[in-house]
Amino acid sequence: MNEIQDLTLNEVTNYINDHTEELQSYAENHTEEELEAKMYKDLSKVVFDKMKEMVAQLPEAETNLVFGLTKEDGDWKITSIQEKQ
Repeated sequence: MNEIQDLTLNEVTNYINDHTEELQSYAENHTEEELEAKMYKDLSKVVFDKMKEMVAQLPEAETNLVFGLTKEDGDWKITSIQEKQ
């Protein structure tokens, strides 16, 4: 496992351990899909905050990137990112 996978597994485990009763109560009154959505919402903030901390600690580097864009329904979407050779 890499550092991100370890971090994610640890955060999921901590979340479940710290919120077991809350999740059980929520599950009694909501569908499985709603419970899953709640867990993803709760965990995404924790995991992404940790990832932001990790990125902030990386040394600065310069690189040239080429972004592939596609216009969908009036909005531009990134379809690819490649390092410029």
